Amino acid sequence: MNVDLPLDAFLKRLNLANTRRIWRDLCSRAEKEEWSYEHFLSTLATGEVAHRQQTRLQKLSRRAGFPFLKTIDEFDFTYQSTVRLPLIGSYLSPDFVTDGRCLILSGKSGRGKTHLAVAIAYRAIQNGFDAVFTTAASLIDELSAASLRGRLREALAAYLHPHVLVIDEVGYLAYGDDAANVLFHVVNERHLKRRSMVFTTNKSLDAWGRVLHDEDLAAAIVDRVLERGRHLKLDGPSMRTRHLGLDDPTTAEPSTQPARISETGPAEFPEPTTRAILVRCGLVEGYDHKCRRCKRNGTPVVERHDDPTQRRCPRCGSKMWVSAVPKPMRFHDTRHTLGTLLAKAGFDGVRLQRTMRHRDFKMTARYVHTNVEDLRAAAALLPSATLTGPAGNAEAGASTRPAGAEALVTPLLQAPAEANRKEPVSSGKTLEDPAPDSARPRGFEPLAFGFVVRRSIQLS
Repeated sequence: MNVDLPLDAFLKRLNLANTRRIWRDLCSRAEKEEWSYEHFLSTLATGEVAHRQQTRLQKLSRRAGFPFLKTIDEFDFTYQSTVRLPLIGSYLSPDFVTDGRCLILSGKSGRGKTHLAVAIAYRAIQNGFDAVFTTAASLIDELSAASLRGRLREALAAYLHPHVLVIDEVGYLAYGDDAANVLFHVVNERHLKRRSMVFTTNKSLDAWGRVLHDEDLAAAIVDRVLERGRHLKLDGPSMRTRHLGLDDPTTAEPSTQPARISETGPAEFPEPTTRAILVRCGLVEGYDHKCRRCKRNGTPVVERHDDPTQRRCPRCGSKMWVSAVPKPMRFHDTRHTLGTLLAKAGFDGVRLQRTMRHRDFKMTARYVHTNVEDLRAAAALLPSATLTGPAGNAEAGASTRPAGAEALVTPLLQAPAEANRKEPVSSGKTLEDPAPDSARPRGFEPLAFGFVVRRSIQLS
């Protein structure tokens, strides 16, 4: 006998939100697959428990006030010489909270102190506890204002109740004269209740007295924190600027002189203006596929592939942003060698000056190579190339010439109108007028130095 019951109303009254949403589909699946009653109830209960666990994590993470969400799996220990995962493993277990232990993470800016503090607090939430994240400046300002209004005890409750309290950036900013007083209230009360605390600081523990304006209270705070705690110092390069090599002792001091692009010497670094040119010429090491949505969520996803085919993020399924990674090449070598090729091809001096981006034409005329051997040596700096006919021309593409500098230089020296064109002069005089377009080597265009060989030379 079928009896219609208001099952949705009963589930709503019992606060079984996930069960109320999935029970119909689950019943249909159970009938088709002939589940037992025990299997059906087990699947229904498992889904409800998993849903509540996920909802709890999201709610407590929002309530904790983390500036970002990072896990211990995302921390790169390879740059640390003193801190390793086994060293902080005990702070990731439930015993860290139940024993009321504390931790002080010190080090220079960018070493990952806040990352580790957030990861430890988030693991405590996963273990069934709650946590609160705050900065030292925010905590001190709030408690100082409450003390002036005579409501310090009420304001302290928000910092005494959580199982884990993370106090970030101790010593980064200047505090008021009563900073040590209000911070001592928090540390002492939590110490008596055996509540866990995590501090991050860029100052040594001996300097906390100057930071908090009271040497005695600062010593008392550190004494209580370290009674059941530990002090870990993070070293290594800054995670924010490690790509610049600022913390590498072997890196040379950055020069204060402007980079010279022409005439007296090559630039010591690849110019960013060559990026698009190298990509258009096919001189790339690969293509980075990045997910912007995951990056905004604090969990960046980057994949390196050999082709720019559009792909989707394996984590969230959204389309990934594709960016080419050009091969390292000096801007000086590319620009001036191809500028020489333009001059040999017969382009007029004005266009050549604009291509080379020289302010004075005398510089252009003095720099451009006039000797064939110089031209061969300069062309050898470019990647090896194979000379083929224009795209779509089967006859021209059938003949293949030697790769490297020979393939670049030979067709220029054997151009049909070579006898009618003069070599570029080494003085400040104007270069001769260009040869007719029909006399130029096929594929050369006066657009930009990176594309003059885009149709005649197929770069490997």
